[in-house]
Amino acid sequence: MKIKFGWKFWVTLIFGLLAYGFLFYELFFKTDIGSITRTVGQIRWYYIAFGLILGILMIILQGSFLRNIFALYKIPLSFKEAIWTWLYTVPLGAVTAGLSGPAIIFYKARRKNISFEFATLITATYFIFYTASSLLFIFLISGSSFYRDIISRPSWRTLDLILLLLAIILIFILFHRPSRTKVIGLIGRIAPKFFPKGESEKIIGLANIDVLKIVLSGILISLINLAIFTLSFAALKIDLTPFALFKNFAFFMILSMFSPSGGGLGFVELGLAGSLKLTGLTIGAASVIIVSFRLINFWLPAILGWLAISVKGIHYIRGKVTEE
Repeated sequence: MKIKFGWKFWVTLIFGLLAYGFLFYELFFKTDIGSITRTVGQIRWYYIAFGLILGILMIILQGSFLRNIFALYKIPLSFKEAIWTWLYTVPLGAVTAGLSGPAIIFYKARRKNISFEFATLITATYFIFYTASSLLFIFLISGSSFYRDIISRPSWRTLDLILLLLAIILIFILFHRPSRTKVIGLIGRIAPKFFPKGESEKIIGLANIDVLKIVLSGILISLINLAIFTLSFAALKIDLTPFALFKNFAFFMILSMFSPSGGGLGFVELGLAGSLKLTGLTIGAASVIIVSFRLINFWLPAILGWLAISVKGIHYIRGKVTEE
């Protein structure tokens, strides 16, 4: 698989450099050196160590999620294969603004000697369920995080109810087969290459218990990331209310999902810097939190992914395939 570096690669690179340049500028040029020394001195490193353990667990759960997607269609994928495959998607997705992520999963499916159309369906299923579980988590924690604000700001009630209503609608679509059929049919008409004729019935016909297992495993990944996010604050002895924490984390998830740069690189960091400043943190403290969180959330799997590519090579994913 030849990796092409187009304009989206430069978007990722530019925003990544801008974001980390800004964070380090704020840390080392705008912030008093004594303040930095005191901040680093008060870091509780055992929280960082625990965060790294959770980072490894997150990678394992990501591999398990991918394996479960293949299992939905009775396609064998070992646990080890699934973890290696997901690790490949992180660095390659970052340098191609996310474009190589779907390609990696598609080529892995093709190596299982299934048709082009079936491999496309598996790839689409992965991203549909991953996006759906992430959105469901965002709607639930965001809606609940506004509860306290509603008491003092009744105007928040509308937004709170909208978010919870979206969660209910999404649950209904996922588990109500006629609704799922209509949505898949609509996507098939808009983008037929993602749901080829004759293959879309496979996702429509999934049992609700299988859908539930996939959605819950996706939500568990979001919970682990939320725990890592929380530990980044605890390591600096910064206490945020659960509501402020939830809102900032939901904002992070939205940025990472809809960012034009690979892995949300640059957009996530700059967006979180502004969000945390509005929460009441100084830019210096926010910078330390963002860097520590992203080291575990993004850079740990990205580095392990590059090591995986170095050890196994890109042809671990793409090899000879045959039609069924």
